[in-house]
Amino acid sequence: MQKIMLIFDNIEQVHLGKDVFLVPYYIAKEFNKELIILTGKNRTGVSEYRGIKIIEKRSKLPLFKEMGIYFYMILNSKKIDRLILFHLGIKPSLKANLYKILNPNGKIYVKLDLNLEGLIKSQKYKFNNIKEKIYYQIIKKFLKNVDLFSSETKEIYSKIFENGLYGIKIKEKIEYLPNGFDDVLLEKLNMKINAFEIKEKIMITVGRIGAYEKNTEMLLEALNGIDLKNWKILIIGPFDEKFKNKFKNFLSKNEEKIESVLLIGNISDKKKLYEYYNKSKVFILTSRWEGSALVYPEALRFGNYILTTDVGGAKDITNDSEIGKIIAVDDINALRKEIKKIVEEKINLEIKYNKSLKLSDEHFLWSNIIKNSKKVKSIFN
Repeated sequence: MQKIMLIFDNIEQVHLGKDVFLVPYYIAKEFNKELIILTGKNRTGVSEYRGIKIIEKRSKLPLFKEMGIYFYMILNSKKIDRLILFHLGIKPSLKANLYKILNPNGKIYVKLDLNLEGLIKSQKYKFNNIKEKIYYQIIKKFLKNVDLFSSETKEIYSKIFENGLYGIKIKEKIEYLPNGFDDVLLEKLNMKINAFEIKEKIMITVGRIGAYEKNTEMLLEALNGIDLKNWKILIIGPFDEKFKNKFKNFLSKNEEKIESVLLIGNISDKKKLYEYYNKSKVFILTSRWEGSALVYPEALRFGNYILTTDVGGAKDITNDSEIGKIIAVDDINALRKEIKKIVEEKINLEIKYNKSLKLSDEHFLWSNIIKNSKKVKSIFN
């Protein structure tokens, strides 16, 4: 059986539910390959997850933290048929280039996880001084050695297809692969998606609450002056003391919302989290920027109407606003206006629900995303 190796420098518990784990997991599952994960620090608390071994090679040298990974590669690369890496930059470039030296017949797939800001930065890189010129040569070799790159959004994919990376054309190597939903896990959890009539008048937001880029404060500000009637707003995710104080201040000015706007906190249990999605009708995302939010396909899978700022992946997940609404970043008035429309039942959420489930089935399940990609198949089959 052929072996696939994912290298991810520091893997944490949260990564086991994200694309870091799910992309190689579904590839190995679809093409019947053996998968191992190589990391410098394993912070998951487990050495195996869903049948996948996690190998930690931690270096004791403070200035060479990744030497354990490189030593493992030197000893084992010839036994590894396919290598999976994440992101664009010097670290994945060095690993890919070393792997190709050690195993010229091996193939490499890189999931870029790149937002528009990062792409623009790569296009403007000048490579003026010696250090930057050396960096360019490493990157240039990296772009040649990698067999497949994927982008999470159609916008980024199109720009890379047309312009390449760092001025180097790679159109034959780039593929649009959106972030998907973990359908195997849902089946294991024995959960069924609620029919629309079972769902409740609940809107949720999920993420790192209070983080600057998530801009959860925008939601609180938008809720000022709105009569929510019999709707509830649930704020789900880890939060710090600073946001907790902002939330308390919001409730002190909106006492009528004490029962309707709730700060739930972090939910690490996927089944409990999915139960919130399953009973909700609306998902709200207020981010200032995203590559492609992993909460998008979760909300879509449960038929939630998606109300989102105009960030990476927003157009894809709403099918160009057909099944959701996209507003400008930081536009509090627009968010308030859209929430009022929902509360006042000016949007037919049931029609949106049915279209959301159809879009999820066709384009945003990991099993289908991997199965339907010709370029992934050409690399791993």
